Amino acid sequence: MPLVVNEEGVVDGLTQDQTVREHAGRILGNPVLEGIREETGDRVRRIIDVVFTDEKITAEFQGAIIRCTAMRGNVARAILHTVGESPDNIIQLSIGDVTLPEFARETITQIFRRAHELHMESIKGGETGYDVAAKGSETARRSFITYLDEYYDFSAVAGLQDKLSINCCVANGGMEALHYIAESLACDAITNGKQYISVQPDNSFSTWFSIAKRATRDDPNANITLPTKQENLLHLAQEDIDEFYNRHGISKITAHSWYITPVGNPSGTAMKPDQLANVCDAIVVNDPSAVIILDCVYIRTMDPERAREILAGVIGNPEVRERVIFVESFSKTHGVCGERVGAFFSANPKLFNPPMNVVMQDTAGMPRFTDAQIRAFSTATPEQNAVIKQLHKFWAAERHGLYNHLIRNGNYTDLFHENQSHIIPADIEHPTGLYILPRLKPGVDQKKVLLRTKGLGVETKMGSGDYMRFSVGKLTVPTYSDA
Repeated sequence: MPLVVNEEGVVDGLTQDQTVREHAGRILGNPVLEGIREETGDRVRRIIDVVFTDEKITAEFQGAIIRCTAMRGNVARAILHTVGESPDNIIQLSIGDVTLPEFARETITQIFRRAHELHMESIKGGETGYDVAAKGSETARRSFITYLDEYYDFSAVAGLQDKLSINCCVANGGMEALHYIAESLACDAITNGKQYISVQPDNSFSTWFSIAKRATRDDPNANITLPTKQENLLHLAQEDIDEFYNRHGISKITAHSWYITPVGNPSGTAMKPDQLANVCDAIVVNDPSAVIILDCVYIRTMDPERAREILAGVIGNPEVRERVIFVESFSKTHGVCGERVGAFFSANPKLFNPPMNVVMQDTAGMPRFTDAQIRAFSTATPEQNAVIKQLHKFWAAERHGLYNHLIRNGNYTDLFHENQSHIIPADIEHPTGLYILPRLKPGVDQKKVLLRTKGLGVETKMGSGDYMRFSVGKLTVPTYSDA
């Protein structure tokens, strides 16, 4: 049974990419689904069963579980619509991607229009060659650090903004920045006759695990993941750091890095201010040579006052600040995941220069248009920034509504664990990224949750529990906030 596809690639009214169309058309030809258009039984369940066990989709997205889940959801939605079932039997909550709501699109368009203008000005001025320093223009870097000040409060420390502007590198998104940092740490350790050891909590960005695995050359003893606890909001606590060093100690032949996300992905929970301060302080006290990779890509989805409060113990502590490499990105904060606009920076040139050397040797610097994007986003008008903050409030309302729908209202007590102590109701009302991570009851899996709630999430394990991450980034109209 072929899909109905027009020349724009629209499947029965649903815009889908080529990969989705190919998988949907192939699966519709599966004998298991023969005659399903005419059937009156539980077609939704049958389609989900077939799509979510399809071996070709699994093989194509091997090792990329989030993208695999998102692709399965998109394929199933296309098939559902083709056979006359509502595609909204599957609400896409699996991938941490963003589709801009209508109210934000003109603002983002204006900012990109300004980026194109800046890019054209540089070309007309003859700036088409290499960025010799390979870290972006001084204008872009200073604009970026100045823009971040509202959330980080760099200006509270004399001279810090100047330091950070110098030790700042524009990158093709935060993920690329993480690659440069991990690779440089590994190479630097080898050069100095040491073993690079990467330490991270289980509540870490999934891509970091693969980056760290490659950087440590697949050595399980050099890539250590620490379990987190619900009572600590699924983040590390000071006692975790002390326990680690009591167990492993420090050595002249090892070089440790710690990967920390103040706003967690997948957890969606924010570290308490004293929690982040105490964790970072404990790392530096136990191992003054350790490097702290502070992945802050969600910190600016928060209210600025709350972001400054969380980061104060890092920014205001010189011993900690000198051991931190910050990673930032506009991908999630501005809903431009596909544009790949980010940066890394540090107050300490000894931490900044090694990944900077990797950039120079491997890339010859970032594209000039990326530089222009950094400048445009960093110098947006107050009116434009107000819309961006409205976007964050929209996500907060959807997260809160989804929490009420799944957990608080008691609709699905058969699916979700009675202990959801890591989700603080007062906190979830405030802008804090895209995610909620409810704990599952034993034996509950992704398919069971999908069929009961229509929400497609991604299973993950934290500490001693099983959880499911839901992202509200793909929602473009109030879906749960009015529930």
